Amino acid sequence: MEIQLKDDRNNNDYNDSHPDVQEDLGAAIDMSKLILPLSMLVLGGLTYLGIQLVTNPAAMPWFYPRDGRSLPLASVNPPKTIAEINVELARSDLRLGEKLPININDSIYPVLLTRSNEIQEIRVYQPLTSTNGEEKFQLVRKIDITPPDEYFVRAPVFKYKTEQLKPGKANNQMPLTKLEPIEGTSPSRGIWFMATGKADNITYGQVFYYIAQPQPSLNWAIDWTSPASKSPQWQDFTDVSFTRNSPDSNSENAPQQDLPALVPNEPELVVERSQAFEPSLAVYSVEASRNPINPLQLREINLNEGLKMPKPYSDALLFASGGLWSSALQKLEAWKSELQSKGTAWSPFVQEQYQLIAWHAKALKEQADKTIADPGEQALVLALDGRWKAALDAASSSEITAKSTGEMLKLYGVHIWHRVNVALKLAPQSEVFTWGALIVLERDGLAAAQNWLQAQTGDVKNAIALLQKFDVSPLGIQPDRMLGTITSLGKTPGNGWLIPPPPLPAGQAWYAVNVTVIQDADTWRNSPFPSLAGRSPLFLWEALGMERNPSLSVSLPNTSGQNDLNYLTAHSLSVTGSGELRLLASGPEELTGLLNSSPLTAVVAGGNNAFVGANGVETSLSTVDEEIEDRIVRVIYGELQGLGSVSLEQEEFKQQLRSWSFQSVDITGDGQNDLLLELSRQQIDVGDRHYPMVIAFDSKGGLIFSDIAANARRRWIVLLPSQKPHQILTEIDGQLEVISLK
Repeated sequence: MEIQLKDDRNNNDYNDSHPDVQEDLGAAIDMSKLILPLSMLVLGGLTYLGIQLVTNPAAMPWFYPRDGRSLPLASVNPPKTIAEINVELARSDLRLGEKLPININDSIYPVLLTRSNEIQEIRVYQPLTSTNGEEKFQLVRKIDITPPDEYFVRAPVFKYKTEQLKPGKANNQMPLTKLEPIEGTSPSRGIWFMATGKADNITYGQVFYYIAQPQPSLNWAIDWTSPASKSPQWQDFTDVSFTRNSPDSNSENAPQQDLPALVPNEPELVVERSQAFEPSLAVYSVEASRNPINPLQLREINLNEGLKMPKPYSDALLFASGGLWSSALQKLEAWKSELQSKGTAWSPFVQEQYQLIAWHAKALKEQADKTIADPGEQALVLALDGRWKAALDAASSSEITAKSTGEMLKLYGVHIWHRVNVALKLAPQSEVFTWGALIVLERDGLAAAQNWLQAQTGDVKNAIALLQKFDVSPLGIQPDRMLGTITSLGKTPGNGWLIPPPPLPAGQAWYAVNVTVIQDADTWRNSPFPSLAGRSPLFLWEALGMERNPSLSVSLPNTSGQNDLNYLTAHSLSVTGSGELRLLASGPEELTGLLNSSPLTAVVAGGNNAFVGANGVETSLSTVDEEIEDRIVRVIYGELQGLGSVSLEQEEFKQQLRSWSFQSVDITGDGQNDLLLELSRQQIDVGDRHYPMVIAFDSKGGLIFSDIAANARRRWIVLLPSQKPHQILTEIDGQLEVISLK
């Protein structure tokens, strides 16, 4: 039929007279319509392969002989001199950097941004010599650089910080500025090198490798970062050769992991990520891949748990995850001995993990075995190695060691916290409870630490008792002297005192002192004092000066303006959640009667130093301008008239006022001397009320304070001693309060 149709296609009569044949011919014509699009598809495929052959020859390794080198076609990418290459790059504000200092036939160059020297590309050139002897370079392979994200670079530093680093955006990348080889003996396959950068104390970068045969291949391997600011090195870190050939390596104890085949006896790439007292390594094994375009890869040795493994293995990895490397190593070695007793061995996968754990355990052990002068640092490194009791003994040997330990925990407590959490799951000890509470103490205060202990399951009595000894971090204020008011309690001290009071001596009574003013260095502060809340009573007792001098003076003003002094002995204290401070003191019984009969508020003083009020320089009105003098006289005369009739005329009163002593002192803090007058009962007797009465004027004669008026609610007590001016102790509604006159 096919021959017949072919011979008779031009016979119109035949075709017209035979309908069946006409139908077959139509089908053939329809088939011919498919030839054109099929041809176009084939042509397009050949065109694509041709383009790939020119621009990406490594994508078709089957096209080339196995013993040859692939190069871009000279007509598309002709060889150029270095100068010509730089001229071409300059059009894009780029230039070639320094050649990678590796002794190979091909040349590896970074392509840099001219304005910033940041690496944009890495190129491999084959040196060629032209007929005229001029050296030219044929581009063999290149790779664009995508720098690492800032989040990746800085993340290890934030692992041990309370604040968190937010993931960076796509454009928040860390520049790479230098191309350099990797130290150590390189693997047998590939030319390995890295692009690096630095930020603060962090060194970071990317690892690449280049293979010339069978086809040129230039590939990225890993990003890396080192908060220790050290570059990666090739090291013989693990040895898995004896387990690789073990007949039991595929036993039921081996983790079900489908690992790529290892390159035999190759070194590992080791990245140092240690911080302060925390050793940390990232170790990468070189492996062959099945991808002809990317024939090698770096696999990080991790602590991911294998499937169907025994409990000692699982516990070891859990210990290691929290930084208790020595405990992890002990678990693995016990399991290893058990396997050997049965004539079996673990897999290469476990051997790698064992080596990684052993290195960290060795580093921590060497650190903890050293004798360190700083007791807090010594306690810290012992705790980091999981030597909980030895660490606690070192920390609690004295107040100095406790304080030093607290300072270290403020800096490195989060390192210990990870270990505490793991230890409480696998090996809870009383010392572990204590270390956990110490970290909470430094972070959130004594009350929070006690609550944390009480929420644990186990015996925490010793930990609670020991906790107060470590509450020695700075208060936030420097309490020097205290001032307050007093209330009689009789023969019973009442409840709520944080230090158990002793028996009351005969002839004495209990008194509560409400401390409302504390001198903090050069500043006098009013109650409450939040920094005192939640702190150890023993520490507060010492910080307030009560350990050295528990004596309190009670100044009770009489009707003549003189002060009668009595003395108390402090025994305990209490602090509310807001920081209101009270002292429990014992004193003579007769003081109770004096307090009840006095119309004025007694002032209690105590602390590191005896309290003495500040005084200005004695002066008189004759030293001021007449206009200021007249203004002061009118104001004082008017204030006294408010108490009743004044027997003297104003001019006579002026002459008498000139004979009285004023104090010249800067009260307002403007650097000018103000005037202060204290009127005793002998000078002006207006009946039973408080004396002295005080009136103060600024340097221009303006009134800034007076408690002369009968309805004055605030009473001047004393100008407070301080390097800072204008701090006045006053009494209002039976309470002491510091005010400033500005």
